[in-house]
Amino acid sequence: MLSVLIIMNLFYVTNCITYSPDQCKLAVYMFALQAYMSRAAYFSQQGRYTKAILNCNEAISLRPDSVRAFVYRGCLKYKIGAFQLAENDLNRAIELESECRLAHYNRALCRHAMNDLQQVFNLYLLIIMSSNVNQCWKALT
Repeated sequence: MLSVLIIMNLFYVTNCITYSPDQCKLAVYMFALQAYMSRAAYFSQQGRYTKAILNCNEAISLRPDSVRAFVYRGCLKYKIGAFQLAENDLNRAIELESECRLAHYNRALCRHAMNDLQQVFNLYLLIIMSSNVNQCWKALT
């Protein structure tokens, strides 16, 4: 993992030589965002969900409009049983990208875990009736 981050860093730094100062700042910023999300994925795979959530927090502080970071953090909070907090993150992801079915689906899972079965039915119906499934994947990349 560390070697991948070093290679990515070298790529951004090398390209910064030819960039304008603003382009260089953006490249470093995007590297930092991706690094935090990569760390979150790594810690999640290790079962260290709290540490993964903290890395998502850092990613969100860098880019508060990141649908990917809110969806991932919501899923991590679901994993530790913080269903209401998870739903809050997923709602924020939906506010940012209303067509993100992944956020809608995970929000339904939170509702199911909280035994709100009528709301679960409505949420699943919304997901099934959606015609634009690929829109979320575009928002997450």
